[in-house]
Amino acid sequence: DKLDKAELDSLQSKRYYGDWWLASCYYKLGKEKKAIEISPKYYYFPPTDRRLMIERDSVEEIAMKYLKETSFSFAAMYIKDAMKIEKELCGEMSLDYLGSYMNLAYCNLMNGSTLTALDYLDKAKQIQNVICKENSPLWIEYYTLLVSCYFQQADTLSAMKEVEACIKRIGIENKGNYYEYAHFFDVIAEQLNNIGKCEKAIGFAEKALKVIRKYKSNSVEEAAISATLINCYICNGDKSKAKSLLSNIHSLLKSTINDNDDSTIKLMHVLLKGYASIGEKDLLQSTIGE
Repeated sequence: DKLDKAELDSLQSKRYYGDWWLASCYYKLGKEKKAIEISPKYYYFPPTDRRLMIERDSVEEIAMKYLKETSFSFAAMYIKDAMKIEKELCGEMSLDYLGSYMNLAYCNLMNGSTLTALDYLDKAKQIQNVICKENSPLWIEYYTLLVSCYFQQADTLSAMKEVEACIKRIGIENKGNYYEYAHFFDVIAEQLNNIGKCEKAIGFAEKALKVIRKYKSNSVEEAAISATLINCYICNGDKSKAKSLLSNIHSLLKSTINDNDDSTIKLMHVLLKGYASIGEKDLLQSTIGE
């Protein structure tokens, strides 16, 4: 597990095999709390013998490469190839098959094919109803995609109904689902802000920030979620609050900056755009200098 985490990036499913197996062992020993700490999403799923999945993993790795490059049509093509192997080796009611449906939904959402994305999400839901616990973090991922589809269709009413459904199903955040929950609220805030519902967007963005600060404060993740809230404040005309959050991001990046890290580069763009939006020319120039 330590080697996987050190050598593989977050888009490679092989990175999580070690903790999946480890969590499963603790779960079977009756140590559920320890299992949840290691792998809150997957601890109760029986792990697959990965020696049988070498070909599938290789195909998925290509798909994830295209996904990272935002070549969503190519990514979807390789995900479908991986699913043929998953169906044969794991069956349709499996975690791997579920994950592929979710990835196909995401690819189609990003390509603007929301009806196709919704169809894949319906298929994913049928699997989740059978294999997932009622409050699994995987449900939050499902609802995040579902809500995003409805927002893209300009169906705000349906989107907000599904937001309520997710909160009712999952309840409050915890150590096992805080990241998914924060991301869920962040996506809702961004979508509401895009359609000019700034005050409502602020409420969800503040929820997202509160959750991430509770479990992972002073992190790049916190800064990324702060970026959405900054945009919401600017949309609402509250430049002083936006400036305060921009200052927090600036301080964090100075202590954790990595020129080769995608997150760092994105957050630098947030700073530059934010300072420009609120008319802070001096801070904009000094940031460019850095």
